[in-house]
Amino acid sequence: MTHIRTDCFQLTNNIKLDQIKVFVTVAESKSFSEAAIRLQVSKSHLSKQIKDLELSLSVQLIQRTTRSMKLTQEGQVLLLKWKESLLNIEDSLKDLFDNSDEIKGNISINCVGGVIGEDIIGRIISEFTLKYPKVNIELDFSSNKIDIAKNRFDFVIRMGQLEDSELIVRRLGDIEICTVATSKYLSKSKKLSNPEDLKNHNCITGSIKKWTFVKNRKSSNEKEIFVSGNINCKSGRLIKHATLKSIGIGRLPKLYCREELKKKKLIPVFSEWNAKAIPISLLYLKSEFKPARIESFIQFIVKKFPEYSC
Repeated sequence: MTHIRTDCFQLTNNIKLDQIKVFVTVAESKSFSEAAIRLQVSKSHLSKQIKDLELSLSVQLIQRTTRSMKLTQEGQVLLLKWKESLLNIEDSLKDLFDNSDEIKGNISINCVGGVIGEDIIGRIISEFTLKYPKVNIELDFSSNKIDIAKNRFDFVIRMGQLEDSELIVRRLGDIEICTVATSKYLSKSKKLSNPEDLKNHNCITGSIKKWTFVKNRKSSNEKEIFVSGNINCKSGRLIKHATLKSIGIGRLPKLYCREELKKKKLIPVFSEWNAKAIPISLLYLKSEFKPARIESFIQFIVKKFPEYSC
């Protein structure tokens, strides 16, 4: 049977779980001497524990003489209830310890949507559940700011620079961003030579309207430009669709438009100026003791994300 520490658990009326365990052991043994041997403590310690328990309850549980002891009526009632409760505690902890290294249970994840969430994270999750079929995963794409503890998520996956947080942040990688348009749009619009020229163009925007660029990928030469346009939405797929229609200039993760760039349906608008890559991170609560499924998922996604996003 699993042995647990009960001295640190305090119940109502200053009653400790350890006192209940002492009472049940004494009652079952029908002897303080025998109970002391079983619990490997002194008789005087047991007597004090029982006395303190009775004082907390304001009820006598055991009638004692120099030669014998017997339970009061109240003691008999509580013995039946407390014995069953202790057995339930022991059984539940035994199950926990027996299964502590088994990778199973539920994982809840809040994630960015689009190609990253649906295609990359979705594929990683599928592969993870194939490897660990006893794990159930719930994937949520709501984009509102999430309180990971309040909403009971195990993980949150976010893009961008993150505010200071008490959460653990594991960087999964960097998402390359490209600023693109069709040759048709560029041929009929004002010339673009540096990011400041974007002020004269119709820019299809998402949640970010301040676009940051670095020249020749050197952070020492950086420009931030506020852009505007007649379409604003938080869907990368819609931004790509509008850009392909030659409505304006779009800024997208390269993951969204690899084929279009390869076939020159979309072309970069600058040769020297590049959008800054955006970090993507896995966030989770600090915990000294992580279930096997949580630790396994962390290691799995950290390893697999670069493989699927390159």
